[in-house]
Amino acid sequence: MDTPVSLTMKEVCAISPDLGNWLSDRTRKRRKPIEATFTSNTTATPILYAAASGKVKATLDGTYKLDSLLDDGSEVNLMSLHAFQQMNLPIDTEIDWKINGYDGEPANMKDKGVIGVCHNVKVDIGGVEIPTHIFVVAKSKNDLLLGRPWAKAARAQLTNEDNGTYTVRIKSLDGRRVVKFIAVKAGHERDRIYARNPGEEEDLKA
Repeated sequence: MDTPVSLTMKEVCAISPDLGNWLSDRTRKRRKPIEATFTSNTTATPILYAAASGKVKATLDGTYKLDSLLDDGSEVNLMSLHAFQQMNLPIDTEIDWKINGYDGEPANMKDKGVIGVCHNVKVDIGGVEIPTHIFVVAKSKNDLLLGRPWAKAARAQLTNEDNGTYTVRIKSLDGRRVVKFIAVKAGHERDRIYARNPGEEEDLKA
């Protein structure tokens, strides 16, 4: 009875079906459903009626510092005539462009039209310098508006963070310098969480 006997697993399973079923059950792959989990985040950003656009300090042509509006919905970069007059930038006025919708209705474009374009203006944000074509307009609510052309050149990554901040990550043309900055702080005063002024809804019910 103590003589050792060598058997293959196939032979063992043939001798003992119960053992074969047990081994098969233990080695069979099973799919385990993943239970959905929900976490409560009390600091989550509320649903807003309006949200502030991003802004950042920029330096043009290495000399003039100004606030810049980051507008990823704009197909062009714009500079106000006031900002242009503070610098000594060459301007190309031999263009025939009309940019509708940036400030007023198209009917007013004769008074608010494009004066010209400054080619390859160096726009420096945090040490990331991007040459950018900027149109100069007679009237604008912002001294500088950086639109899609600048964003694409800077490979801008715009992120709405979980804590409510709006961050932007940009990269130099050679990829050696990367800068990340907060374009809108959490709880910005221009964020609107209501459609009416506080107390107005109660007055309407009275």
